[in-house]
Amino acid sequence: MGRPMARRRSMAQGAASSRRRASWPSHPSLLSVLAVVVPAVIVVAVGAALLPTLVLHRGGAAPSPIPSASSAGQEESNSLPAYMLAAGSEVQQAYRYAAEQPAALEHIPCYCGCGGHSGHRSVRDCFLSEVSRDAVKFEEHGSTCGVCVGIVRDVQEQLAQGKSLPAVRAYIDAKWGEVGPGTDTPLPPE
Repeated sequence: MGRPMARRRSMAQGAASSRRRASWPSHPSLLSVLAVVVPAVIVVAVGAALLPTLVLHRGGAAPSPIPSASSAGQEESNSLPAYMLAAGSEVQQAYRYAAEQPAALEHIPCYCGCGGHSGHRSVRDCFLSEVSRDAVKFEEHGSTCGVCVGIVRDVQEQLAQGKSLPAVRAYIDAKWGEVGPGTDTPLPPE
C-alpha cells in the first residue's frame, strides 16, 4: 500500500515539474541578453568617441592616413574610424580622396547647409577637421551626408577627366547650387 501512494506522488511531482519546465521560455531572458548587449554597446560607443580624434601622420615611417584602394581589407579596417567603416565604400572613398587632395577640395563649396550649422568653409571641412603638413584629423560630418559625398565624387571625376580646378568649381556650382546654401568658399586660383 505504501508503494502505490509513493508512486502516485512521484508521478504528480513529475507532471508538475514538467509543467514548470514547459513554462520557462526557450529563448534567453531579457536580463541575460542585456548582460551581453550593454557592455558591447559601451565598448563600441567609447571606441567611436575616441577614434575621430585619432591623428594620422603622413610621410616618414608612419602609416598612410587612409590605405589605398588596393590595400587589404584588414589593413583598412584597422586604420579607419568606426563611423567611416559603417558608412560604406563610397564614403570611405570620399574620405580617402579628401585626405589625398585637401588643397583641391579647399576651393570647392559644399551645398548641404554645413556652412551655417557647422561653420564649414568648403567641402574639405566636411571630411577633414584639421590638415597640417604632418597630419590630418577626420571630421565625422561627411560620413552621414550624401550631398558632401556626391560633391567629392564629382570633383574626383572631373579632375580625373583633366578639367581645371576653376572648371570643376563651375561644374559643382551649377550642379549642386540649388540643393541648399553653399559654404563661403574662395574661388580657386586661375
